[in-house]
Amino acid sequence: MNPLKVLATILAISLPAAAASAPLPDDVACRLGAYAAPGGGAVILVPADNGGLRYLMPDGERGTLRQTDGGDFIETPPRPAVRLSFPQCNSEPRLTLGSGATLTLRRVKFRETPLQFDSGGLRLSGKLVTKGTRPARQIAIFVDGSDQIAAVDRTDWQYSLPLRDVGVFVLDKRGTGGSAGAQTANFHLRAADVVAAVREVRRRVGARTKVGLLGLSQGGWVAPLAASLEPVDFVVVGYGLAEGVTSEDRDEVIQDLQAAGFGPADLADALELQSAAADVAKSHWTTGWERLDELKIKYAKAPWLKAIGNDGFTGLLARMPSKLAREIAPKVDLGVSFEYEPRPVIAGLRTAQLWVLGGDDHSAPSARTLKILTEVQAQNATLSVAVFPKADHGIVETFQSEGVSHVRSAPGYLDLVAGWMRDGRVRAVEGANVQPARSRGTHTH
Repeated sequence: MNPLKVLATILAISLPAAAASAPLPDDVACRLGAYAAPGGGAVILVPADNGGLRYLMPDGERGTLRQTDGGDFIETPPRPAVRLSFPQCNSEPRLTLGSGATLTLRRVKFRETPLQFDSGGLRLSGKLVTKGTRPARQIAIFVDGSDQIAAVDRTDWQYSLPLRDVGVFVLDKRGTGGSAGAQTANFHLRAADVVAAVREVRRRVGARTKVGLLGLSQGGWVAPLAASLEPVDFVVVGYGLAEGVTSEDRDEVIQDLQAAGFGPADLADALELQSAAADVAKSHWTTGWERLDELKIKYAKAPWLKAIGNDGFTGLLARMPSKLAREIAPKVDLGVSFEYEPRPVIAGLRTAQLWVLGGDDHSAPSARTLKILTEVQAQNATLSVAVFPKADHGIVETFQSEGVSHVRSAPGYLDLVAGWMRDGRVRAVEGANVQPARSRGTHTH
């Protein structure tokens, strides 16, 4: 969630950012899509970082396949073997499950339309995906998170939503994939690009089609901001925050120390360090270093220091030599909008909003966001909230089967989002806590 995870990535692997946005190999690109399974539902395939494929099963289970020398794609041990066999690159595959059952999958046909448009003098690129020949009644513009990679072709939402009768427009962020410009995590620039995308999609699909936003993770800051600048028909935020970047970092510190069993006195000391780190971040790495260095010396031997993780900037700055941090941090923050406070924007929208949170989100702790949203609901009748108590970031759950760990989208999550986009109704989901809006706002059909 935190944009400064980029810092940890650069320090760990030192890969050029452009590599993540390189065009997909032909032998991967030809296999992407959704494949109908005989028992119902569809298997979705998108690229994986290892050069293989990520899958999303009809029951929500997620995993990664690597390509073998023989051309098949198989599950990484020790997970139960899953094998995809393609007779030819564009053919329909055979899926062999861990149980030994073999299924022949049928490719689902989508209409995929590349779109290009201008935003602030930059040429941006995206793709409109719909299912069937009839125009979609709703189009969700996908506003992705902090990863600086091309979203086109790489997100399973481009198929998950059309399979549920909602079209989707996937945008490559500036500086990634087919979009020009420099990469940025400036929420205002990103929102301006989303506004340009809304206008282009509206121009293409016409006035009868509802156009809304799906903002995930960092996109949960960007989507409401864009909706405050340009009218849209709905806004969905998934595992986003109703507080700013520095507040997120504070919550991560609190969560880390509480999980490690530290008490109020240690927490107060840790938050003193976090406040100094936040001041440095909010200055965009220009001031506050002296105070931070003083506190790093003061708390160098504090037992709680090791409990602070590297998800946020405080953990990174606390462990990194300040000389190195002063040199690297300005190069990798990508203009992060540390000053942005989302609550007034969220509260001021009269567009229907659906917020979906993970109750066990370790990357973007959701307790304070839920509290803020509940308070906003008292004044804003168009906001709905759904919480999946066991879900982590991405609204994913981990479960055990035969001693092996598996990951899945929380049951009901994808159907909840798509159903709300279609008709504005928040459906009850077993295991989820739902706080529906008192009004549907501008979300009408």
